[in-house]
Amino acid sequence: MAYWNPHPVEKEKENPDKQLVVHADVHEKESGIPQILRDWGLDVVTQSLSVADYVLSDEIALERKSGNDFVSSLFGEDKVGQGRLFNQVRMLKETYSKPGLIIEGSLPITFKTKAAIRGAELSVLFDYGMPILFTNDCGETAEVIRHLARREQQERRHGVVVHHSKKGVSPKEQVLFIASSLPGASGELGHRIMLHFKTLRNLFNSDQNTLQEVKGVGQLKSRDWVSLFDFEYREK
Repeated sequence: MAYWNPHPVEKEKENPDKQLVVHADVHEKESGIPQILRDWGLDVVTQSLSVADYVLSDEIALERKSGNDFVSSLFGEDKVGQGRLFNQVRMLKETYSKPGLIIEGSLPITFKTKAAIRGAELSVLFDYGMPILFTNDCGETAEVIRHLARREQQERRHGVVVHHSKKGVSPKEQVLFIASSLPGASGELGHRIMLHFKTLRNLFNSDQNTLQEVKGVGQLKSRDWVSLFDFEYREK
């Protein structure tokens, strides 16, 4: 005999965020943001993006910079960073109709850098017409990304489409991208690597000792990279 239950057990509601898709650049893994999004149920596709750090729809893409990285992209070590910010902003604007810039964490403002930082912010806003979002940490950045993904994909029914730069990437940019994609590397380290080795052929033919001549490359990195250089690719 069946009995009526005055307190029926409610079915667990399905997480609507499981339907959201976010494309993240491979270099964003160390920020912790992709994992936070995955923990919330979002489908995060990690890949090498030629433009932007996060793609949320066919229109919206975001470039994320820590406060230190924002300043580095203005001044840079050995002048590599000078102009990098505006080149990235320009490519974003040319590639996506609604791009945005996220600055995460505090900006290292000093008497010498204050004017340049404020000038760069104003240029991004008014010369390029790109909104700037300020967040305190990776958790807030992930929340912004989730909110925008919900808005684009659930409310506006926009699909996620990864666009490539309308203008070809220069050989210098391609070489720097490859060097910066090595495990544990960054844009700054990739620049130092290529200044030291000059060509990718020289880099890939190097040994551990030669790799460690580059500032920022220690025993662990050099060992992992040499193993990667020597890895034999097979069909199965």
